[in-house]
Amino acid sequence: MIQRIQSFFLAMVLTLGIASLFVPFVRYDLPGGPINVDLMPGATLHPLSGIYLLPVFLNIVSILFTVYVILNYKKRVFQMKLANLLMALNTILLGVLLLFDFVELPVTTELLQKKYLLGAFFPIFSIIFSFLASYFIRKDENLVRSADRLR
Repeated sequence: MIQRIQSFFLAMVLTLGIASLFVPFVRYDLPGGPINVDLMPGATLHPLSGIYLLPVFLNIVSILFTVYVILNYKKRVFQMKLANLLMALNTILLGVLLLFDFVELPVTTELLQKKYLLGAFFPIFSIIFSFLASYFIRKDENLVRSADRLR
C-alpha cells in the first residue's frame, strides 16, 4: 500500500532531494560580496569551483532512486534493502558536499566568513527520513509475518 507511513518518509526524501537542487547550501562572504553556492547547474556557483558535477549527479541519482524505492511498495523486504541503500547514497552525497566545501577553503584566501545555509542540512534530513522509512518497512514486515504465523 502506498499510503503507509514509510511512503510519507520516502516522499519527504524525494522532496528534499528536489529542493536541494535549488536551495543554496553554503554562503561565502568575500570582500566583493557574498556568494551563495547551490547545486543547480547554471545557477550561482562558486567562481573557483566551476560546476559541481559530482554532487549534482549524485543528487539526481538519489532522486530517481527514491522514486524507484517508493514504487516498490509491494515487495517490503526488497524495499527495505533499497531504503538502506538510499540512506548510504545520501551519506555519500553528504560526504561529497562536505569534501567539495573543504577542498575549496584553502583556495579562497580572502574568505571573511563561511555560513552553512538550509540546503546543507537537506542530506542529513534525507538520511534520517530514509532510516525512518527503513524502520517502518521492517516493522510492517514483522507485523505481516506475525499475522501469517497465527493462521
